[in-house]
Amino acid sequence: MLAEAGESRLGAEAGRSRLLAEAGESRLGAEAGGSRLLAEAGEYMLGAEAGRSRLLAEADEFRLSEEAGETRLGAEAGETSLLAEAGETRLGAEAGGSRLLA
Repeated sequence: MLAEAGESRLGAEAGRSRLLAEAGESRLGAEAGGSRLLAEAGEYMLGAEAGRSRLLAEADEFRLSEEAGETRLGAEAGETSLLAEAGETRLGAEAGGSRLLA
């Protein structure tokens, strides 16, 4: 009877050890799954930040090209204004010359 009781106790301990091992494996599996999810979330977050940075860079490029366009238009307007003034001066000189001839 003592031998049977000892065997039963050993069987119970072995069963408990097996259950503990299985529980440990489940916990490790859950932790590994959690780590994988965290890694994927981190990759997603980095991807989102990279996308946002790209959009900001594109917005900056657009703004800079827009400013460059405005500067170019301003320069062209300035050139047109100077040409108009030069034309007026030339016309004024020609009119003055005509008046002198008259």
